[in-house]
Amino acid sequence: MLANLSASRAARESRFTLYEAEIRRRVWWTIMYFDLFLSDIMNQPPLIADNSFNTKRPVANVDEKVFGPLSIRIPPPASGGEDGSGYCKDGMRYFEIRSRLTLLVRSIKRRMNTPEFGHAPQVRTSYYGSSPNSNCYSIDQAASMETEVRAWLNDLPSYYQLDHEAA
Repeated sequence: MLANLSASRAARESRFTLYEAEIRRRVWWTIMYFDLFLSDIMNQPPLIADNSFNTKRPVANVDEKVFGPLSIRIPPPASGGEDGSGYCKDGMRYFEIRSRLTLLVRSIKRRMNTPEFGHAPQVRTSYYGSSPNSNCYSIDQAASMETEVRAWLNDLPSYYQLDHEAA
């Protein structure tokens, strides 16, 4: 259905209004998110291949109270935002953060599930199949992936960060 709508391809500016193009981006990245995490649950590769789309990520800094079908520009939030960078909780920062998470997880899964990734020969089962000749990842590679995840977590606005002391 989305292929027929060309949602996986960046919208040409003349074909859609600014509002329609942004809504299409949000829908596409929501589908990307669910495709990735449902495929992970089922131990299958994502249905959406990495090279099959060029849709930009949703715009994060949007005043949703003003942005609508008649908008000719993306309105930023009026105030400085809760985190001091112009973002506010009721803006679309969540979509931007979730799309970045989707890209991060796709990247890590892609690296973990390629035979060239590691150097320690073992039998490994992934959604690409079982192979006694495939390689598992090293401690350094796992640490590198952890660093990427921690960087993503540290980049979250304070209102999305976990309270580690309460846990």
